[in-house]
Amino acid sequence: MNLYKNILVVFSLLFLFSAVDISAQNSNKKAKNIKVSLESMIVDQDGNPVKGASIYSSKSRMYTKATAEGKFEFKTFTDDMLVIKADGFESKIVASTDEALKSRKIVMDMAKALEGENNQIMLPFGTTTERRSVGAYSVVKGDELEHTPTMSLQSALGGRLNGLFQLQNTLVPGWTNHNMFVRGGWGDYTVIVDGVERTLDYIEPEVIESVELLKDATMKSLYGGLQSNGILLVTTKRGKAYENSVRINVEHGVQTPTRLPKFLDSYDYATYYNQALANDGYGPMYDQTALNAYQNHTDPILYPDVDYYDEFLNKNFTMTRINTQLSGGNEKSRYFAHIGYQGNGGLEKHTNYPNSDDILTVRTSVDMDVVDFITVSAGFNAASQIKEWPNISTQAFFDPLAAHHPNDYPILIPGEMVGDPNEEYVIGGTAEKQNNPYGLLTGRGYAERRYTYIQSDFGLTFDLDQWVKGLKVKPFVSFDVYNVETATKGATFTVYEPVYDAASGEVTFNQWGNTTEATSQSRSEANVRRNYALNLTSTYDRTFGNHDIHGILNFFQSRNEIRNVDEDPRRQNLGIHVSDMIADKYILEANINRVGVTSFSEDNRYGYFPSFGAGWILSEEDFLSDSKAIDMLKLRASYGILGSTTYTAEGAFSTHLYQDIWRQNGTISLDGENYLVSMDKTGNPNIGFQKSYEFNVGVDAVLFDRSTRISLGYFNNINDGFIGDRGNITPGVIGKNEALPMWNFKKFGLQGIEGEIWYNRFIGELEFNLGANFTYGISNRIADGEPDYPADTFNGLITQGRPVDAIMGLNAIGVFADQADIDQSPLQMFGPVRPGDIKYEDANNDGYVDERDRDEIGNSSPRLQFGLNIDLKYKGFNLNVLAVGYGKYEHLLGNQYYQIYGNRKYSQVVVDGLPNGNAHPQLSALATQNNFVNSNYWIIDGSFLKLRNVELGYTLPHKLTQRFGVNDIKVFTRGYNLLTLSKIKDLDPENINAGIENFPLCSTLSAGISVSF
Repeated sequence: MNLYKNILVVFSLLFLFSAVDISAQNSNKKAKNIKVSLESMIVDQDGNPVKGASIYSSKSRMYTKATAEGKFEFKTFTDDMLVIKADGFESKIVASTDEALKSRKIVMDMAKALEGENNQIMLPFGTTTERRSVGAYSVVKGDELEHTPTMSLQSALGGRLNGLFQLQNTLVPGWTNHNMFVRGGWGDYTVIVDGVERTLDYIEPEVIESVELLKDATMKSLYGGLQSNGILLVTTKRGKAYENSVRINVEHGVQTPTRLPKFLDSYDYATYYNQALANDGYGPMYDQTALNAYQNHTDPILYPDVDYYDEFLNKNFTMTRINTQLSGGNEKSRYFAHIGYQGNGGLEKHTNYPNSDDILTVRTSVDMDVVDFITVSAGFNAASQIKEWPNISTQAFFDPLAAHHPNDYPILIPGEMVGDPNEEYVIGGTAEKQNNPYGLLTGRGYAERRYTYIQSDFGLTFDLDQWVKGLKVKPFVSFDVYNVETATKGATFTVYEPVYDAASGEVTFNQWGNTTEATSQSRSEANVRRNYALNLTSTYDRTFGNHDIHGILNFFQSRNEIRNVDEDPRRQNLGIHVSDMIADKYILEANINRVGVTSFSEDNRYGYFPSFGAGWILSEEDFLSDSKAIDMLKLRASYGILGSTTYTAEGAFSTHLYQDIWRQNGTISLDGENYLVSMDKTGNPNIGFQKSYEFNVGVDAVLFDRSTRISLGYFNNINDGFIGDRGNITPGVIGKNEALPMWNFKKFGLQGIEGEIWYNRFIGELEFNLGANFTYGISNRIADGEPDYPADTFNGLITQGRPVDAIMGLNAIGVFADQADIDQSPLQMFGPVRPGDIKYEDANNDGYVDERDRDEIGNSSPRLQFGLNIDLKYKGFNLNVLAVGYGKYEHLLGNQYYQIYGNRKYSQVVVDGLPNGNAHPQLSALATQNNFVNSNYWIIDGSFLKLRNVELGYTLPHKLTQRFGVNDIKVFTRGYNLLTLSKIKDLDPENINAGIENFPLCSTLSAGISVSF
């Protein structure tokens, strides 16, 4: 909305004016503050240049990077403070008058491998380092996420985090949907933002410090009660001492559908439909006159030819991102502020209310040392979304695009033809198809959704080191409010169906439906959700001889207030973490967490869940300490038990599963009073925690003068006692659905391997980083409470022991050659068959082909995920390339685009065949079943590789920009989903239903500028 953009402009100008004002103030202090030119070299303890070091100026807010020779120069004030950082080194703060600068040589201390500032790992209630960690994790920094031109943070994570499978489902502006799971086809995740369980909605890459995926029991242990294969932990930026800056970013681009379905035009459809009728033994529906009219477009009213996708979809739609950040501080106080705008939408034609999305975001934080041992921290985040769309769902809009035939009706009819000279055009349609997309877009009214959230947190840090060495206490509270309201203005429209009278040669029109105007607004959705959290953490860090002890004692309690639930979900954790690093080479870790949830009875409400880990840094042993190739080599292993409960459809965990629930439902008259209650749920007082038994083992290595980093791991999780209702083995006469109690009886397994490698190198002025990661995981259904089917005859009904994502179907062994072939084959129980129909294997040899003959014909979720990353920097130029791939899975070509029968719309598939090389089964105008049951005839390899992201940028030389008081000016162009390699060529392999059942997936091309002061 223009309002949001105007607000953003005002705040950006305020940020800019504050930057200019500070610069002016600094300039006006020339008597005390004289600008000087600094020129120096950054070296390590051996005098070798530190390549690519970053230098920040506090007073002048200048930033630069050292050259490959470790040199840098810029102008600043005499009383300035410089912050110098380099990967693998301890940060250094020096005054502009420091002797080191005068000697033109600054010596930096090298940190131990994987123990520098960039190697800090955030945990739910504490921190550790990558060197010390015994767990499985993957990390991506916020700077890397900024390369992606997307309005959804989830879209930027795929391929960058080892173990995170991220597939796009749809790209509806404001409702972009992803299928995300961790390590395998069955693996949910929990999101924690700045220590609080929060949504990923509207978090922009520019505010992110890092995103971590915590995957093993030791790293997830202290955040118990919620089932997840991983914790997606987002840490946002906060102010840093002496790193003062103002930054403004502007980006604009277009989003274009990657692939849209191709349907036949009226002439080809009529031709092939006549063939379908002939196959069924009927005469043609369309005579030569009709065929000629379709081919020559001589009568668009009686013989229309409509390309629905071209008629109702624009070629692309725009996206815009504008944001600004102000950050900095000193050793006493630090601050960070952000305000941003995001907007996109407009794929639909002909409407004033295309699906569009406008979002304003605000994020601030302050850290202040009020006394020498007390630090106050506060944060405030807010987002407001305004989304508009025609008063229909996107599914209802795409349904006629994918289902209505090109010759069903003319989209518009001149008003004079129907006797309404006051209207230039009226809307076409039929009695059965009154949902003309033009009417849906223009004659149904509109809807507007307003979604806002406010997130606030406040914390204190008491550094008690002067009284108890190494002890800190950190109380923390948060309060979040989420509010959504949807208002609609409804209307209806009339359609006109042309009817040709062959006897008179006249065309008349049947009128269907009524036209009403959108005059009043109604509220169709209103929901408020409040989340409270209290966290009290004590940390203890101290060294005793060879023992470096790190401890955490944490108490956590949360409550979610949700409308229309019987009880607010509440959760409580009391956890202890102890880690001992012995002689800098042996690591022992233990955790125990007491978890409480309101899902279970008082006897089962609390559980104790331990985890243990160990690590061995072999590179510290004498037999490897002198190795020139190995900088760090670590073996690690962990094992733990985690407890959890289930989630409801509202996204909260289930409450009081142990209680019978009755509800007033309807009325019945007794003595003049109305009474009627029904059972909503049967409780089970014995139900308890779901338990995950998780084992991880791995090796981490840093090699070749820290230029190469490798991590490999194996994981094996057993999820036991998972909750279900045994509905598949309960006789219907007892009652099903909500009436059934919940039990701990399901059991699943997940195992696999994962790895990543990174290589960093300088060649003169060229810096390049190459990275690759992969995960291969399989989820199996060990126990699911199904009947004990005999495997020899009922194999097709058995799901236990199979992969969770198994696609069950028949084995197609050809087509019937003739009637004799049909007569001599086992009887297929899927309706009549005829020569040319698909022939299936009788797997159990009982003389019949039915669902008992099914077997695994594929798996529907990727088992393999991999990412490839290239990052090149040369002088002012940068090139970042990300490729993402998913493999070891199949698609069942089961949607209406591929499976064509009866009165379905005819796609290009009837001409070209299926993408797996099979011909489409012979056409039929009847609703046949035999050819369209699940079978390997419809299976295709779903693997694909996408050029997910590319950024090409250029940063103007510092010597040029500093003349104007500007630190950095970077111009860039970015692309997303630019290329797809797959066996599926007609639809997008990432989601073959996109563009048919909902919005298509899109590629993005954008350009922008980033200016830092």
